[in-house]
Amino acid sequence: MAVHLNEDSELAFPTPELVHHSRRPGWGTGMLVGEDGRRRRYQFEDGKLRAFKEGFFHLLVPVEPETSDARDLMSELEAKHDAALARKEISRRRHEGDLSAIRMVDQLQVFADIYPQGFDDPLFIERSREPEEGKRVCKRHVDAAIELGAIHLDPHRLHAAYSAGQHGAVVSHFLSVVQRTDLVAVGRDIKPLRALTPDWHAELSPALVNLTLAASRGPDEEDPDNPFEAAFDAWIGVLRAALDDAPSWQLATAPAAFVAPQRHVLVLPTVYRLQARWVAPTLRWTDAPFGRTYTRLQAMALQVRERLVEEGHAPRDQFDTGRFIWETLRQRGRQRLKAMVSGD
Repeated sequence: MAVHLNEDSELAFPTPELVHHSRRPGWGTGMLVGEDGRRRRYQFEDGKLRAFKEGFFHLLVPVEPETSDARDLMSELEAKHDAALARKEISRRRHEGDLSAIRMVDQLQVFADIYPQGFDDPLFIERSREPEEGKRVCKRHVDAAIELGAIHLDPHRLHAAYSAGQHGAVVSHFLSVVQRTDLVAVGRDIKPLRALTPDWHAELSPALVNLTLAASRGPDEEDPDNPFEAAFDAWIGVLRAALDDAPSWQLATAPAAFVAPQRHVLVLPTVYRLQARWVAPTLRWTDAPFGRTYTRLQAMALQVRERLVEEGHAPRDQFDTGRFIWETLRQRGRQRLKAMVSGD
């Protein structure tokens, strides 16, 4: 039997069974998410989490889709299971008066209070995207770094430098981008990278080239594995060896985010961890960057983006999505929500 491995554990669990309910086709496919001997719990495509007693198991007809279809379906059902668990837990805690259980609707309320025009609000643009006319570009203005990323992190440009043996140039291209944003810390991330010897440049350059190439290509529907995860983990491994410590989430995720900002995210761990608590509660957080954890965080950010679009606040890219998460879940945002709810 195939097994499913936890993201940060060596324990193996049976692959969840996919089923249809023979009398309720409108529910869609269900995924087994829990079993206690005489009761099984299934997450269905319609978003509902349902439990069945032993006498009703015969109504659940096994489904065996193609491998690629099963992978996509499992990802979709995992996300819906996360949402169902989050709604249940948030409802319980809010009923008990616990305002630390933050719903997406609360985040939208806080964001609208700060920026009435959403992502097009002049204050939002000036704070995070680009300066007002006539003013100086600062590190907080991410548009400048994105423009540099399109130039310096172009996979073909990096590959040409790597092929010519210009390993230091490959690393310098990356530094040219991250030095222009406040999303990557100078003291913790950039200075140690600058201080590396040419020997380490030769180790880092192929990992960086492969990572940017995988990020620019996007998911391969024909490949049952995730080539980006492999490239991401290889990049992490070289950084860990070079820096003699695990890299920060920001440094690890910056290359992909600046190569493909519509798809990839630059992870700010404090607020992303809080977001996962209320959107993806089954995600096993890892303090050090890890490919499988990143994939889940990327999917979570996509869920947030889709909800924003539904509410009429379409982000320009995933940097906007990340800024929404940061503004609404950092301490100041949570204090603002508490004041709004209490009427202070």
